[in-house]
Amino acid sequence: MAGHSFPEQLSFIADLFSDTHLRHDFVTAVVGRLHEWTRCECVGIRIVNPDAYMPYEAYIGFSQEFWEHENWLSLREHQCGCIRIVNNETLPVDQPLLTENGSILTNDLQAFGETLTTEEAGLYRGKCIDCGFGSLALVPIRKQGVVIGLIHLADKRTQLLPLTTIQTLEALTTPIAEVIERFSAEERLIHQKVEMEQFVYSVSHDLKSPLITIRSFVELLRGDVQKGDQQKIRNSLDFIDKASARMEQLLEALLQYSRVSRSHSVSQTRPVGQVVDECLTALAGILTRSDVQVDVGDMPQSLYGDPLHFGRIWQNLIENAVKYMGGQPRPVIEVGVVDQMRDLVFYVRDNGMGIAPEQHQRIFGLFSQINPASEGTGLGLALVKKIISIYGGRIWVESAATDRGSCFYFTLPAAVGQQGVNRHDG
Repeated sequence: MAGHSFPEQLSFIADLFSDTHLRHDFVTAVVGRLHEWTRCECVGIRIVNPDAYMPYEAYIGFSQEFWEHENWLSLREHQCGCIRIVNNETLPVDQPLLTENGSILTNDLQAFGETLTTEEAGLYRGKCIDCGFGSLALVPIRKQGVVIGLIHLADKRTQLLPLTTIQTLEALTTPIAEVIERFSAEERLIHQKVEMEQFVYSVSHDLKSPLITIRSFVELLRGDVQKGDQQKIRNSLDFIDKASARMEQLLEALLQYSRVSRSHSVSQTRPVGQVVDECLTALAGILTRSDVQVDVGDMPQSLYGDPLHFGRIWQNLIENAVKYMGGQPRPVIEVGVVDQMRDLVFYVRDNGMGIAPEQHQRIFGLFSQINPASEGTGLGLALVKKIISIYGGRIWVESAATDRGSCFYFTLPAAVGQQGVNRHDG
């Protein structure tokens, strides 16, 4: 980087860390410096997120059309050289572009593209070539050997990026990664604090309702006792009993929720099909009573972890599907799995009442219910989401419209397969 010695470049990272308070601000400042030093038209930094996508945290110069096409790269689903260097899965076709430290560098991308066969070209997304870039560099940002992000340099001019510049950048990625991880950890703590505040609010709000009911009917009961009105006394006692039972139900659900991440059960390998069969046996009563047909696809995979965790996932999702079937005359639930490139995605699909788009995120919150008058505590999906997060997965729902059914998809990457790591240390 012209005009700057390595110690000066290293010190600027420390300065930016002192001067910024958020990860995004730090990365934006680094992008600005790299744009200035390399004189590249386009500079960006991608950060790998927990869902194995690699969006730009900050960038300069890339068009809106390029951003829309390239921003949400999936490390599991997409194929390109930039993804392969992050996953450490480079192919022979990448070799002419690789530096000794595993970056991609070319000062004539168009010429490289012309050397590719049709089959080889299919191993790249091709957007950088389509945009006419001549010089291109992709430098992994590593933290203790793990790639957490990527520096992207691109320019339509050729011969702009000498190897020495990329080698200096490779050396700088270690302190950059340290700062990014420091900010990420701080932001995770802030997020956990916000979640805790929301948790406390939800608990206090939902426990207050049965308490108000009990207090109100205790007051009425005093008057009824003085008057000797036995019927009203029985009615008041009945309401008090129901309210206290509701409070007990909420407290028990909260206890289960709080214990999920502190499970001390010995991890086991369990076939997915067996887990689902056990859930269907446990739910046989409500499935028969509701006349629900359950179709289970072929699921030969195994899961490694706490068997109770896995059972709770499918049992809650199936039970939820039954609860919200609505007036469906022929209720059907489908349980299965699909292989999406590098990821197994499990699903529970129903043909019930569906879920409005504005509810798709809210339903995973504490005490959230589509119909407040329905049975249950509203903690089922929150519990499922928490369990799935323990195994490094995610859950989402797709529902076309009301009365068109819904499908819950989820992943369990840390649990899939015969080998696993005990993730129950909270």
